[in-house]
Amino acid sequence: NNLAVLHKAQNCNDKASAEYEESFAIYRKLAETDRDTFLPYVAGILNNLAVLHKAQNRYVEALAEYAEALAIYRKLAETNPQTFLPFIATTANNLAILHVNQNRYAEASAKFEETLAIHRKLAENDPNIFLPEVAMTLNNLALLHKDQNLYDEAAAEFAESLIIHRKLAEINPNTHLPDVAMSLNNLAILHQSQNRYDEASAEYAEALAIRRNLAETNPQTFLPYVATTLNNLAILHQMQNRYTEGLTKYEEAFAIYRKLAETDPNTFLPEVAATLNNLGNLYQVQNCYDESFVKYEESLAIYRKLAETNPQTFLPFIATNLNNLAVLYEVQN
Repeated sequence: NNLAVLHKAQNCNDKASAEYEESFAIYRKLAETDRDTFLPYVAGILNNLAVLHKAQNRYVEALAEYAEALAIYRKLAETNPQTFLPFIATTANNLAILHVNQNRYAEASAKFEETLAIHRKLAENDPNIFLPEVAMTLNNLALLHKDQNLYDEAAAEFAESLIIHRKLAEINPNTHLPDVAMSLNNLAILHQSQNRYDEASAEYAEALAIRRNLAETNPQTFLPYVATTLNNLAILHQMQNRYTEGLTKYEEAFAIYRKLAETDPNTFLPEVAATLNNLGNLYQVQNCYDESFVKYEESLAIYRKLAETNPQTFLPFIATNLNNLAVLYEVQN
């Protein structure tokens, strides 16, 4: 099992799978004569296998493994709920995420709801450990409900998650302020989709302030989040026809992404290209065609380079850029 964990971290998935399978077979055999000792290990390996298979998009296998692990944990929790209820919640949450990936929203919602109920129950006796889990499960439910256009439910869940994260951050800001910013950003995205622009603007602004502050002491971790929030604010400003403010935010996001791309081009060059495309869009709606042309062309050049090694991901972006340039030429003629 430990070798498999290591090999999975190294993306040696075939080795990891074989090692998990061998470990699973041994634990299953041992559990035949000593269930109390070894059934938890059987469930743990099943969960590990499911995580691996999910990452490989082998959803049918992952689903069966999560389901069997969950059944074992449910059985174990009948006699030892204090120990095994957290494992039920974790496995149900993993199943919910898998269901989301398969667009099986009703099943995902049921599993998230079960996870939330368990975490709420556990948080009554151990809030330090389980209140953060309550907040994250609320966030997951809210994201699911947002995707289903259930905006009232999503808003309530995001809001409760934010309240919990704020409370936790009062005691331990280093750990929980990033979660406050995440919740604010998620609420802002929701409110933006509902055309509640003033609320969205305030939430993005607060998230940005938190992330700027965090980036002062940990730029490697939080500068990308600063850039993301700047980009979100810029899009909102553009929707409000506040072009000058939008331009300022895009330019700052672009500067951050370009700096980050110097040391990690694989991660951040796509963000550089996307921000250039956004700048091109903003200049075009202001009839600043020369500036728009330059941004689109620079974005296109980056996407072409990225597509040389990953065409499946980046050819659609090349097509979008080409279409934007074609529209620009048409407008100019």
